[in-house]
Amino acid sequence: MRTALIASVVLNVFLMGAAAGGFYSWSFAEATAVPAAIRGGRLRAAGDELAPQPQAAYRQALRQAAVESRPAVIAAQIARMRAAAAFIAPEFDQEAIQAALDEALAADFTVRKLAEKTVLDVVATLPLDQRRVLAEGLHRNGPLRYPQQSPAPR
Repeated sequence: MRTALIASVVLNVFLMGAAAGGFYSWSFAEATAVPAAIRGGRLRAAGDELAPQPQAAYRQALRQAAVESRPAVIAAQIARMRAAAAFIAPEFDQEAIQAALDEALAADFTVRKLAEKTVLDVVATLPLDQRRVLAEGLHRNGPLRYPQQSPAPR
């Protein structure tokens, strides 16, 4: 009896923690719903070597793109949640799951397209030397980087 009570308490504490963490994540999802690539990931790092003024303009453009892309990011998250819910529904509906995943993919593509357009808009304003610096950064950190070589199959 004592073992069952301890197991029940441990399970309840675990479930309460999971519920609290899920609620916290869900409550603040909109505030953090910005793609990492725009928020401060590879695209931002690609501009680290720019001169101060172009770097400030580049970062400001990325911040604006993050704000503009937020609705698409949220739409993709919601579509993925719908797909996940349909995945475990009693009646498996492959078409509904595929439609939700297609919707998420379309929203992801919208975000990527906006990010790339933002970078191109900034690049169009840069002198050649700064374009080269940014191109090197994009090659090193961004979408122009080469995929890592995987070892040859044996």
